[in-house]
Amino acid sequence: PKVDGLVLLERIRESSRLRDVPVVIWSSTRSSRDYETASRLRINDFIVKPADLAGWTRLAEQIRVVLEEPA
Repeated sequence: PKVDGLVLLERIRESSRLRDVPVVIWSSTRSSRDYETASRLRINDFIVKPADLAGWTRLAEQIRVVLEEPA
């Protein structure tokens, strides 16, 4: 990518047109610094990509449960 995700998030939050758009970070990093920076910029969630198949399976199940919840 040409722009770091946290830089993009900062630009979104600075935009009067986009600042209220919900943002979920989907990252491979477990850096507490990145999480703290993203939290300061009002993210809605921070998801760390699973490192193995079992992790991906658990994540898929969690997503399925959320999508099946009544609105």
